[in-house]
Amino acid sequence: GSALIQCYTPEHNVLKLAKEQDYPSFFNGEIKLRSALKFPPFCDIAVFTVTTEDERNAFTVAQSIFDELKKNALSAFSDEYFNMFGPFEAPIYKLNEKYRARIVVKFKNSKKIRAMFRSVIVAFGQKFPTNVTVTVDINPNTI
Repeated sequence: GSALIQCYTPEHNVLKLAKEQDYPSFFNGEIKLRSALKFPPFCDIAVFTVTTEDERNAFTVAQSIFDELKKNALSAFSDEYFNMFGPFEAPIYKLNEKYRARIVVKFKNSKKIRAMFRSVIVAFGQKFPTNVTVTVDINPNTI
């Protein structure tokens, strides 16, 4: 078969390897990069999504969750790999009249970390306004 690829950087090494169908070279380069940058399979990813009709509230709650996760990461979980990003707008920021803010956490999946995520959500669930939903997706297909 054939494929037509439209891109800004046709000279990119990944495209060259795809054209040559050189999977071993692609894999070796990609796995080294993922190891150096701590991306899967060398870590796990959790995406916390805050959804609400109040745009300001989305970021206020997301920032509070971020701060609590950071506090835990620096104290009781300082021995665990933990790297956080956000809060920022979800790729689809507004959907069905609701705004969505996200936090992305790179971590090493363990029972201890999952329990911490659960405790943060439960604690904030008692403080959230009733119109706020928080979800956590561990190792989502897309980010």
